[in-house]
Amino acid sequence: MLPEAADVAVTPIYVRRLLRKLLAKIADLEEQDVSSPLLDDHSSQSPRQGNSSRKRL
Repeated sequence: MLPEAADVAVTPIYVRRLLRKLLAKIADLEEQDVSSPLLDDHSSQSPRQGNSSRKRL
């Protein structure tokens, strides 16, 4: 229907590869620096962020 959709084929294999890359990056970040500001902010505000993200969906 959309010409843009025909240009990019999102296959299950592509999605699996993308998820593997993202999960690997997340695991590397967790192993490297647990005391980074981003992880500290996320862990300290996780209940509020979790509730707000649920409301958005």
